[in-house]
Amino acid sequence: MGKKYIPLVLLVLILLTGCEGSSSLPSYNSDFFYLETDNCYVDLSAEEAVYFRLLSCKPLTKDDVSARLNIPNTYYDLSFSENASTSLAWMEGSKYHSTITQDISKYLNAFEAIDLDKIPVIYQYGLYLEVNYENRPMENFKATELALTVNGKTQKYSLEDLIYSAKPGRSVPPVHPDNLLISNIQAIMQYLTLPSAKGSINLFPLCIEIGEDLTLKRIEFLNHPEIKCANVSVTSTGKDGWPVERTWDGNSPLKLNSGRDVELRITLENPLFAGELSGIFADTMLIIYEHNGAEYSEHITVNYNVATNKYLIYARERYGIDIQSYFDNNVFRFDTN
Repeated sequence: MGKKYIPLVLLVLILLTGCEGSSSLPSYNSDFFYLETDNCYVDLSAEEAVYFRLLSCKPLTKDDVSARLNIPNTYYDLSFSENASTSLAWMEGSKYHSTITQDISKYLNAFEAIDLDKIPVIYQYGLYLEVNYENRPMENFKATELALTVNGKTQKYSLEDLIYSAKPGRSVPPVHPDNLLISNIQAIMQYLTLPSAKGSINLFPLCIEIGEDLTLKRIEFLNHPEIKCANVSVTSTGKDGWPVERTWDGNSPLKLNSGRDVELRITLENPLFAGELSGIFADTMLIIYEHNGAEYSEHITVNYNVATNKYLIYARERYGIDIQSYFDNNVFRFDTN
């Protein structure tokens, strides 16, 4: 069964009216802002920059915003951006996203207790973090806290796993000197996915060129071996020239023939994001294969965001409404991917 979603406007209204005493919700605070750093797992040696989504009840300019990490400021640059990112801007527009109040008339009988003045325009911006490679440390360096100041008010946010240089503590198969397996894509950047019960994400199709007969062994991530392939569709050209599609589990031997172009459609399950409304991830995906008894790997950067509508995030942060439980009980439970 596929995912089933309640229309977004109706969902927001249900959440705003579903808490006790919805008519007594406090008026919104025009100084409200929120930086979306939940579930941040970013290896900045795989991807040298990352966006954090910044929500605000008032318009902001770069002069209104400053930020810092709890590591020496010579190692990085943090800058304000009017667009949260290419993909997040694609999802919701940018700071020009309108309020939901224009659609409430469709549901007046059910939601007439709502004071429309309590649903403000939520402006969406971005905080852009980039590594300063000239001054970065040689060893692993991990940031655990980000302090954001907006119009003189400072808020601190915890970071899960923001590191500069990945050393996984295990051996990684080298790249073959003759590049027997080559992907047409070296990085999947700022990819957007919706929340799901299992932390599922369907990656863009990867086309790989096969230089000699070899055997695919497994797909894994440099710093997060707990991420698994739920399914891999493998399409190649058969001897008669027609495409042949096979299913691979991403963790057992699969023979591929020399000279064939192969397309991989990979579905991942990332337990770091299972049942979570937001998250930021960047790590190196390894396609590991065997040739003449030795293992080699192709390295591909995977960088993606888990995100939901900013009005749901506002309802959770400003009014304490349990958005997560609603998704767990009414949306995530339909997700069987």
